[in-house]
Amino acid sequence: MPSSLAMDILFALGLAARGARPLFAICDGASPACNVRSLSDAIPLERWSERCPGCRDTMRAMLDQAGLDHTEAGACLDPDQLLQLGNMVRDIPSPSLPGFMHGAAQVGYHAKASLIRYLRGVPIREHAGSQALLRAYACSALIHADQAALLARTFQPDFVVMQHGIYADWGPALDVFHDHGVDVILWRRGMLPDHFMFRLTPPGHALHVNHLQPGVWERISQEHMDQTQELEDFLRGESQHNSRFNEQEMEPEALRARLKLENS
Repeated sequence: MPSSLAMDILFALGLAARGARPLFAICDGASPACNVRSLSDAIPLERWSERCPGCRDTMRAMLDQAGLDHTEAGACLDPDQLLQLGNMVRDIPSPSLPGFMHGAAQVGYHAKASLIRYLRGVPIREHAGSQALLRAYACSALIHADQAALLARTFQPDFVVMQHGIYADWGPALDVFHDHGVDVILWRRGMLPDHFMFRLTPPGHALHVNHLQPGVWERISQEHMDQTQELEDFLRGESQHNSRFNEQEMEPEALRARLKLENS
């Protein structure tokens, strides 16, 4: 996505200055669904592709201006492969879709995560088009998984850098690179302005907080956490800009309750 590509470019330029040879893998519209979409946009699934050319051209221009090489999903996978992946998703029974695996890639898991993000709090069962959306995200997950497999075999990267490591956009690629023995560095924006978090995830490394090593939760629970002004600013910002549930802004007090934070 262009919004996160700017940060990826900064990281790549820093790595290039240290002798690395970065190669970007971007979407060129071959994927039918991505994290650019949101329920609040009120754009039907059949029109999502209308935004793809502009998004693709923007990313190409950004990378060209930075002097960085890139490859695209449509160049990695031929039309017959894309059609085959689409047919594969179509034939998966609905009950099996959330748990569907494609090799090492957790296709169903990441597709469902993207759907939940898209709905922004609206229950899946209450959205009439949820099954069609889930299949679209699953198709995208398959495309990213096969693209990652080809890149891993062709370029044998020393490591991969990506945002999040979840959702249909990134999760399947992370699974595949791990399966090929490639370390993945994940980044995301921190809770404070202008702060970023980086995490090295070697193959076999657990990504989720519910997979923390024994004793970690006990140690964290004993640490005293002060509610600083930074926390208050973060809650206020999240409630006003990012956290939309049932298409209504959530007040800071409601968000505090949702996160189970005590009042100061």
